[in-house]
Amino acid sequence: MSHFPMAYLGNKRLDIKYFAKYFPDPETYSKILEPFAGSGAVSFYLSDKVDEIILNDRNDILIELYNKWVNGFDQLKEWSTIPEIEKLLHKMSGAGSFKRAYGIISKNTKKKEKFREALISKGTIMQGDWIDAINEHCDENTFVYLDPPYFDSNNKTYITSKTKINDNPIVDIEDGTKIFIDILNLLKESDCKIMLVINKNAITEFIYSDYIVGEYEKIYGMTIIVKGEKYKKRTKHIIITNY
Repeated sequence: MSHFPMAYLGNKRLDIKYFAKYFPDPETYSKILEPFAGSGAVSFYLSDKVDEIILNDRNDILIELYNKWVNGFDQLKEWSTIPEIEKLLHKMSGAGSFKRAYGIISKNTKKKEKFREALISKGTIMQGDWIDAINEHCDENTFVYLDPPYFDSNNKTYITSKTKINDNPIVDIEDGTKIFIDILNLLKESDCKIMLVINKNAITEFIYSDYIVGEYEKIYGMTIIVKGEKYKKRTKHIIITNY
C-alpha cells in the first residue's frame, strides 16, 4: 500500500528495499531533502528518523497536490475532480487509458495519513529548480536523496518554451544532460550527504565511477507492446553516494 494519495509514475517505494542499506547513519543528519520530490518515498521512509522533511519539485501541479493534501484529504479529493486537473494527474500517474473506479485519488489510509501528518509537523514544500533547493537547505546535517529524470528521459517538465513556425507547434526542451554534470560536481564538493539513484548505462557508469556503491535490477510493472507482443521492461539502477 502506497504512502502517496495517487499512483505516481516513478514512485520509488518498491525500490527502497534495494538501497536503504546505503543510507547514511541516522545519527549524522537531521534533515531529508528531496530536490526531485516525486512521491516523496524516501522522505516517508525516513519520516520517523528526521526532524525536518524538505520536498521540492519543478512540477507545479505536483506541488499543488502536496499543498492541497496537507490542507486536508477532502480538499485534495475535491480539487482532483476539476476536469483539467484530473487530466494532468492522470498523466502523472502513468495509467495510460486505464480509468480507476475510485478516481485518480485513492482512498485514505493510515500510511497516507502518517505521511500527511509528518509533512504538517516537519515538512517544507517548495516549487522550483532542484539546485535552488540544494543551495537553500543543504548543510552538514542534511541527507539529500536525488531522483532526477533518467539520463535518456524526455520529461516534459523540462520544456523551456513553446512556439509556432509556419503554423507548426514547436517546443524547445532543456538540455537535461547538464543536470548530471552538476550532480557530479555536487558529489565532489558538497558538505551534504548525497545519494543518487539513476539508470545504469555506459555514460552514467563512467561519470560516477568513483561514487558507485551498488546496483539493482528493476522490472517495471507497466507493459510495453513491441510488434504486437507484450513485454515488461527490465533495467538496472546504480546507487551513488559521496559519504
